[in-house]
Amino acid sequence: MNLGQNLVFPKLKTLSDKHRPKTPFIVEEKLDGESLILWKGHAYGRRISDVTGERENKWDQLPLWITNLAREVKVHGELHVEGWTASDVKSALKEGRETNWDGELCKLLRFTAYRLHDFTYPPIVARRMLEAQGWAIPELLNHILGPATWPIGAVDTDEILYSYAIARDIEGWVLKAEDGEWFKYKVERTADMVVVGFKEGNGKYLGQIGALLCQAGETEAAVGGMTDAERELLTGMADKGVLNGTVVEVKYQCIAAQGGLRHPRFIRIREDKNAEECTDAQF
Repeated sequence: MNLGQNLVFPKLKTLSDKHRPKTPFIVEEKLDGESLILWKGHAYGRRISDVTGERENKWDQLPLWITNLAREVKVHGELHVEGWTASDVKSALKEGRETNWDGELCKLLRFTAYRLHDFTYPPIVARRMLEAQGWAIPELLNHILGPATWPIGAVDTDEILYSYAIARDIEGWVLKAEDGEWFKYKVERTADMVVVGFKEGNGKYLGQIGALLCQAGETEAAVGGMTDAERELLTGMADKGVLNGTVVEVKYQCIAAQGGLRHPRFIRIREDKNAEECTDAQF
């Protein structure tokens, strides 16, 4: 029997005009890793295998300094590599198994707890309980800016979340409301890059551009996210031989460990920019 089948992971709504907390909330750092629920002998993530239809028990893949923390009570948290991104978790686990957990990357693996899985407490109370049990917990923005929980309308939330995430160079924040709803706020950055080529599309985009190959200084990215109209325009430019050298604005989340852009998406053509302005200084 796969014990992970009936686990419930919190749903994070994207913070927007439509989705906002309706009760007082706390704000915690959004860690960039893999969401896991742990308890003695078991470690399950969100993903359900397309082959088996079950969640994989990853307990035996984890280092002792994480599994030794697990109690009989289930705890939900984030497996992450300190100072790196989610894509590095798999590499760190692989390195750990190959080096008996003596590699530089795998030593940075951490498990930070978000909540006790089988209990419902106000978020600030849940933090105190986790901390009392010895779990690492995310940074609490409220401690920096004001009261333990923010009442609705008490702060200009979006501006504060953006400015403090940029200052700390983190992915974003999680807002946990007292009514149990969770919201995510991700920081997105922009940069101007030069088109140096493209990948052919497939499926519905066969015969069109699939992704733009872009560069700014030493930073490279395969950029998608175009609308159908934008894709048609760019394909036409490629057919005429005038696409390469075009400057485009790209939105992305952060710089990945390998130096590329994470989740790069096309925004627009920048006719007011030239290639010489597209440097690494933007990042």
